[in-house]
Amino acid sequence: MGITAAEVRANLAAYRAAAEAAEAYQSRSYTTPNINRSYSQSEIYDPAAADAAGSDEQRGQRVRDLAMRAVETSLYTNPNTDVPATQARIAHLLDTADLPTRENPNHELARQILSTGAPWYRSAFAKLLKSGGNAAVLTAEEARGTAITMGGTGAYLVPFAFDPTMIAIGVHNMNPYRRTAKVVEVVGASVWHALTATAISAIRGVENLVASEQGPTFAQPSFTPSTVKVQINMSEETAQDRPDISTELSVLIGEAKDNEEEASCAVGTGAATMLNVVGMAPPNGTAGCFTTQLTVASGGSTVAIADLYAVENALPVRHRQLAQWYMARSTIRKFQGFETTSGILFNAIQNFPGGASYAAVGNAANDHYGNTGLKLLGYPVNESPSVPIATGGNAPIATLANPEQFVIVDRLGMTIQFIPFVFSAGTTYVTGQTAIYASWRNAAGPLNADAGRVLRYQS
Repeated sequence: MGITAAEVRANLAAYRAAAEAAEAYQSRSYTTPNINRSYSQSEIYDPAAADAAGSDEQRGQRVRDLAMRAVETSLYTNPNTDVPATQARIAHLLDTADLPTRENPNHELARQILSTGAPWYRSAFAKLLKSGGNAAVLTAEEARGTAITMGGTGAYLVPFAFDPTMIAIGVHNMNPYRRTAKVVEVVGASVWHALTATAISAIRGVENLVASEQGPTFAQPSFTPSTVKVQINMSEETAQDRPDISTELSVLIGEAKDNEEEASCAVGTGAATMLNVVGMAPPNGTAGCFTTQLTVASGGSTVAIADLYAVENALPVRHRQLAQWYMARSTIRKFQGFETTSGILFNAIQNFPGGASYAAVGNAANDHYGNTGLKLLGYPVNESPSVPIATGGNAPIATLANPEQFVIVDRLGMTIQFIPFVFSAGTTYVTGQTAIYASWRNAAGPLNADAGRVLRYQS
C-alpha cells in the first residue's frame, strides 16, 4: 500500500520541526554560574600571589583584593570595634589613600595589611608582647613574618586589626573632632598639601564695563604629621597570667590616642613649637587658628547673649551654612542659663496643658563622639571636654566654625617597640617590668582662619 501525499507532508513537517528544535538546542548560549570562591589563609597571605605575573595595574588590583579578603576574614581584638564600619573605612582607604603615587608606588597600605594580618604574624606579635620582645620565642615561620614588618629602628608594625590609626573605635573619650572634621589619610608620604581659595566677587555695571580682577586668592597650606607616643609598663606576672593581653593593650592604646587627639584638636600642642596641631580654641595669638571674637564686656568673666549673636554675625555666610559649636559642658550649662521662655537660643519649647509654655533646653547627651543633640542658635553643639573653662585674660569660651575647614591628617600605621627591662629611677636595678613603646603620627588645624570664630573673654 503506497504512502499518500498527506502522509508525506506530515512526515516532512515533523522532520523539519525536529531539525529546528535540535538547531535551537545546539545554538543556546551557556552562562557560567557566578561562584564566589572562598580563599584559604595561605592563599590570601601568600606573598607570591600579590606579585604574580601581570601588568602593574593587574598586580595593584590583585594586592588590593587580597587585602580586602584579609580585612573581611580578620578577627578584631578590641571588643569596641565597629566591624562593619572598620571594613568600610579600610575599603575606602585602599581605594583613595593607597593609590599608586611617587611616594607610594607599591600600594604600601594593602601590603601592610597583608603582612601584619597574616596569622603567623598575629601569633608572633602576641608572643612578643608576652616576652618583652624576645624574638627567640618565635617559630621559624613567625620570625620570617616579623622580619618584613620591622623598620630601621627595630619597631614592629601593629597588626592592622589592632591598629587604632586604621580601625573604627572612637568609643573611649568624648572626641567630636574626628566625627565632624575633614579627615585625610596619607600613605607613603610625610606631608599633605591642601589648596584653599577665597570667595569670588561678581560685579554689576553698565554696558561695556571693563572687567577687573575679583579673586580668588589661592593658598597651599601644608600639614606634616608629627609623632604621638605612649609607653606602657607591664609586669612579668601580668604578661604570664593574661592570655588576653593583646585585647587589653588595644583598648588602652586606643583610649590614649582618643584622649590625646581630643585635647590637641581643642587647644593645640603648644604656642611655642606647635608640634603640627593647631586647635580650635588655642591660646590667644596662636598663628593659624580661627579668628578671635572678643566678648562685649571687658576686664572680667562676663559673657552674654549678645556675644553669641556677635559670633554668628561675624562668621561669613559661606561658612555659616555648615557651622557647628565646640565647647565644654560647663559652658553649655552657662548658655542654657541664658534661655528664656521664648526658647530663642535652643529653640526648644515644651507645651503644658492650659497653654503654658516653658523653655525646655534639655540635657546634653553623653555621646562618645561629642554629639550633645542640642542646637544653639540653630547650629549643632559639640562637647569637647578639653576646651578651657577659665575666665578673663583672653581665655577661649566656645568656637563656632565650619568643621570642613578644620582638617586632621593621619599618617597611617602604628608601630611598637619592646623594652625588655624597666629600671628603677636613679638606680641600675630592674623592676621586673617590661615596657611597650607605641607611636603614630598625625597633624591637625584650620584650613582657613576665616572659617571659624573663637569667642574669648576680653583682658
